Amino acid sequence: EEPSGPSTYMEPVTTLRALLRGGDGDGTTAASVQEQAATVLTALYATEITKQIDMGRYKTAAKVPAPLSSDDLAADSAPPTAREGYDATDIWSKKDCTTELVACITQAYETYQSVGESGVAPAFDKDDEMAMRFVTAAANLRQYVFKIDPIQSLYSAKGIAGNIIPAIATTNAIVAGLQILQAFHVLRVQLDADEKKGSDDANAAAAKEAEGRYKSCCRTQYCLRNPTRKGFLLQPSPLADPNPKCFVCRSATVDVTLDTKSWTMEQLLKLIIKGQLGFAEPTILINGDLVYEEGDGAEEDYVCNLPKTLDQLPAGGIRGGTVVRVEDFTQDLEVDLAFVHKDDWDADEAWKDKDVEQRYIVGGDKPVAAPVAAAAPAAADKAGEEKKDEDDKPAAAADEDSDDDEIIIEEDPAPPLKNGVISKKRKAEAAADEGESGAELKKAK
Repeated sequence: EEPSGPSTYMEPVTTLRALLRGGDGDGTTAASVQEQAATVLTALYATEITKQIDMGRYKTAAKVPAPLSSDDLAADSAPPTAREGYDATDIWSKKDCTTELVACITQAYETYQSVGESGVAPAFDKDDEMAMRFVTAAANLRQYVFKIDPIQSLYSAKGIAGNIIPAIATTNAIVAGLQILQAFHVLRVQLDADEKKGSDDANAAAAKEAEGRYKSCCRTQYCLRNPTRKGFLLQPSPLADPNPKCFVCRSATVDVTLDTKSWTMEQLLKLIIKGQLGFAEPTILINGDLVYEEGDGAEEDYVCNLPKTLDQLPAGGIRGGTVVRVEDFTQDLEVDLAFVHKDDWDADEAWKDKDVEQRYIVGGDKPVAAPVAAAAPAAADKAGEEKKDEDDKPAAAADEDSDDDEIIIEEDPAPPLKNGVISKKRKAEAAADEGESGAELKKAK
């Protein structure tokens, strides 16, 4: 029974169950089963739905269910699967579903009576034609009542049933429950921290300590295939520390508060992405779509986005709640910018007299660039030592070398370091040029 009282369909269902379990000896016939099946469908899809609507159960629902009419629940003489020209991809109407459902119940009774298995039905099998007809008709009637689209054909319903694996469904339900339990742990820590934050400054340190309890109270739960020696199927373990090499763990999230309708992409790039966060050659993506990039091989087509306001950018623009990915592969920097739109800066005296470019707030953990290789200073020291050896060379030795043909090889100046790192391509070109120069010098001598 429900809290509102006994349901309107339980008594007809109980009666139908008794008829299916009975036999020919107690006067049960296929006609009586068919009649009672129609009574059950009326109670399920009309009377009970009307009762729930009158009680206001669906008053906040986006789609209010519509009970089936008496005409929809009146079964025809022949189900749709027995009609001439029937195709498995046909969509059944409400009346067709009712007729098919009553026919399946009657056929089940007759089949199991003939084999002497009164009231005993086999387990559901998608390859059982009668079982699939029953499921398709019952599901479609519910879809019609609750306005769930699309209505499925017998062919489509069989494909859906074939993809349902009970073991996976059960495991997913268990894991979902474990996730909710972990969420309760997080909420409990947050509530404890909020209670202490409301007191004096002495409890501020205690509140901060409470926030650090996330790792101690949360666990990584493993759902095992086989039980442990103690008979457990769930194996908890402490949370691992963030992995600096992990793409997700190393990504920082920075909150940016500004007026997205006044700021342009150029201002964001100059003042925040480069000025505050230290990006050298940023690549900017909104919802996974590239809107701007710099560096070698960068396309100039995105330069047209610089004068646009943030809310007018491609890929939906930047508005309150938008998360923008910024990457810089030359510095191994990655950050997510979480934007908060604010246009009432004049209400605060601290921001009232400031220009638009000064009205922004950057919060969160800022990204840190990867350490730069110290190869350039070492090369400079080596060059200095070689020059010193040249200066210390005796004059006589220099005169002896003057008789040889003098060959001057002009080398291109070394490319400037890009963020302190020389690319692999530039290194390969330098090595090739050095090899060719050595061969020419040897041939000349």
